[in-house]
Amino acid sequence: MTIEISASEFMFEEFPRSLPDWARDALEFGDMARIRTLVVERCLSAVFPEYAGDTEFITVLHGIVRENAQSLRAVLQGELTISESPLQQTLAFATVHAALQSPQAVWQRSYRVSFFTQWEYWATIIGAAAEARGACTGEVRAVLGSLSCLVQAYSDFVVSSVAAKFARSEEALSGSREHLRQRLLRNLLSGHEAEITPADLAILGYTFDAAHVAVLLPETSQVTASKLLASVREATGSRYSIGLATTFQSCVVWLAMPSGWTAAKLDAVGAGFERAGQIVCIGGPYPGLEGFRAAYEDAQQVAAIRRGMGYAANPRVLKYADVRLEILLLQDAGLARRFIDEELGPLALRTVGAARLRETLEASLRFGSHVRTAEHLQLHEHTVRNRLQKIEELLGQPHSRRTEILVALRLHRIFASKQDDADRHPVPT
Repeated sequence: MTIEISASEFMFEEFPRSLPDWARDALEFGDMARIRTLVVERCLSAVFPEYAGDTEFITVLHGIVRENAQSLRAVLQGELTISESPLQQTLAFATVHAALQSPQAVWQRSYRVSFFTQWEYWATIIGAAAEARGACTGEVRAVLGSLSCLVQAYSDFVVSSVAAKFARSEEALSGSREHLRQRLLRNLLSGHEAEITPADLAILGYTFDAAHVAVLLPETSQVTASKLLASVREATGSRYSIGLATTFQSCVVWLAMPSGWTAAKLDAVGAGFERAGQIVCIGGPYPGLEGFRAAYEDAQQVAAIRRGMGYAANPRVLKYADVRLEILLLQDAGLARRFIDEELGPLALRTVGAARLRETLEASLRFGSHVRTAEHLQLHEHTVRNRLQKIEELLGQPHSRRTEILVALRLHRIFASKQDDADRHPVPT
């Protein structure tokens, strides 16, 4: 079957445009699941690190990689022409990127990473097959050249198709009020908009002459958040709110209160979203346009702390004031690690025994009794007593430094989580 070479046909003219039968046969031994895992891991590490914890994004990414990997192998085996390759999920992804106003350079880099990884994998497979059959150097060179030509041509076809779809989607969205509102918000957060014009205010439908609270919802889409905002505004008395999609399954919403925020109203914000089962990270309140930005920065820092501490170990609503000390200490990683070591001593070790003692200590400090701690950990009360006795032998009286110990425990979990992420997603060399 003839392979079509679209815009890249001027490349590698000295190489055949199809692979020999023995090379095509070798492709059958490729592990498609392995290819998908390699591409997704490299893309998350090198291109989309901010989406590493976004399960919806990762699921979509797996689907796109699966579609492209299967199509590319079919092209290499001569079963498809490049122009026949299905790109349904890939093009749908381009539409979403246009809605989120992702820079083209970002997703284009993701395809470069993807197709280099696939070329690298198939070159290894073909090289091993060539060695097994005793192919001469010239034959191996010709086959690898053809492989490079075909992968480059397929990559060119995909990227060109995605760019065209992205441009059409962006053009269709550009005239809508919601798209203009999202673009304005992104420019305001980046500092590209130093002032707000009356026309901007009309588009946004929001006021900046107020105190702003930012509510980052890491597991809630903007559509879902919009449906919940009416009840939250009613509970707080806030007349103004606005939202921005941050990823596929997360968003941030702001609420403005010209008269200022009380502690009760802040609690009502968290409770309103919590009743709907949402995880809530709250920043602010701060006044004015700079306060609008600062509240969002606070909410982002709260979300980062929450991810590090682990969702299961935290209340569903977390405010900046709740984790201010952790955020402050994390400005200096060396100081934070010293604080952990000084407060936890041998409990800071990353061993199973130390982990059990840390878990027991944190539960004891939270619940204040052996009985409730035992119930929470599903342990016998004697086991809890024995562990707490061991902790006192190692640390002295931890309840006398309750705040410091709790902060140290949470910081330890954050550093451990970062190390686990590094172990799971090593930077490709």
